Amino acid sequence: HDEVVTIVAKPRPNPLQRAVRRRALAFNRSIAEQIQNVRKTLNAWKSEGHRVALWGGTGKAAALINMIGITKELAPIVIDSDARKAGGFVPGTGQQIHTPDYLETHPVDRILICTNWRARDIEREIREDCGLYCDLYVYLNEGLRKLTAEVAL
Repeated sequence: HDEVVTIVAKPRPNPLQRAVRRRALAFNRSIAEQIQNVRKTLNAWKSEGHRVALWGGTGKAAALINMIGITKELAPIVIDSDARKAGGFVPGTGQQIHTPDYLETHPVDRILICTNWRARDIEREIREDCGLYCDLYVYLNEGLRKLTAEVAL
């Protein structure tokens, strides 16, 4: 029984693996394009003289801010509904977080709501509690969208 058995095999990907790889690469390209488009939009707003605030500074909002790379120079004002977060900073990008009343002395003409799952609640808070009627935007899968009644969240 002093025999050695060997086999030479060349693995090849099956069609399902190829399809998954193609879809993953397409998704990666799509995300990169979306991020680039959002940055272009924010840079255009800045060069046009728009004052932009971000609404939401921790958790999912901070993840979005970091994923897109929204720096202090691009959007220095960050607002959060939770007063306990005021005085803190957005992890990773460093903008100081303020309460909504900060906008009374630092008005903006556009607000990017960074948590689309709470966008309608935040919209109500901005309009009714804060009395602000600036343009509101939300990040959806295809990029930034102006928040209107027709936008499905």
